[in-house]
Amino acid sequence: MAYYNFARTADDIADNPRLSPKKKIAMLDELEAVLLNEKKVSKSTHAAKVLRKSLEITGITPKHATDLLVAFRMDAKGAIYDSWADLMNYCKYSANPVGRYMLDLHGEGKEAYWPSDMLCSALQVINHVQDMQKDWQEMKRSYIPKSFLAKGKITEKDFLNKAMKPELREAINGILDMTYGLLKEAATLPMVTYSKGLRMEVCTIHNLAVRLLLKLKTNDVLQNHIELSKKDWILGTITGIGNGIWRERLKMTKM
Repeated sequence: MAYYNFARTADDIADNPRLSPKKKIAMLDELEAVLLNEKKVSKSTHAAKVLRKSLEITGITPKHATDLLVAFRMDAKGAIYDSWADLMNYCKYSANPVGRYMLDLHGEGKEAYWPSDMLCSALQVINHVQDMQKDWQEMKRSYIPKSFLAKGKITEKDFLNKAMKPELREAINGILDMTYGLLKEAATLPMVTYSKGLRMEVCTIHNLAVRLLLKLKTNDVLQNHIELSKKDWILGTITGIGNGIWRERLKMTKM
């Protein structure tokens, strides 16, 4: 909760429409200074103080928190993503630290970092596709790489349409295909996760991510907010828990 509240505080700063980019970055810098015990605490940086104390207790590096701030500074500046590689660099700081923090908190090995990074990046891109219209409409922020849009000679203004143009549909499907590749890489994560509870959660999250990705490929995000149904959540959770237990037994058999 300390890590979540820190991330939530930073996110609220980066998304605040009343703050200038310069002010946002100054406030994010202040959060980092308090986290690293370089500055006195104020009301707006209380979450950083709480996380610092938590990290002292758990022995976890503050890097998983300071990396998040790199991404929030990028949001504050209004970064543009020209290519898939640019977007993956953003996810390196915006999403992957969350997975690595959870792994460290559960005492997992660093061999789990890579597949965790793939899962977290995939979840981030899926969220970007879900909210592409809202992000552009409310904050003039786009996480859809321009290289995908350029192929169909479309721009972010097309996000404001009531329905996807065929060219935009093709661009989004291209992004989702790349994202499915990330999920394939992430499928190995349960096999290197030793905590039973975390392993079942990882399997569930992966299963739900695949289900949501397929929905995004077959539905128009400009017409409706695409999300998982209650049935998806139930089936995805049951299957995920089952996979987590099965993979535990497989590991025991190999031993």
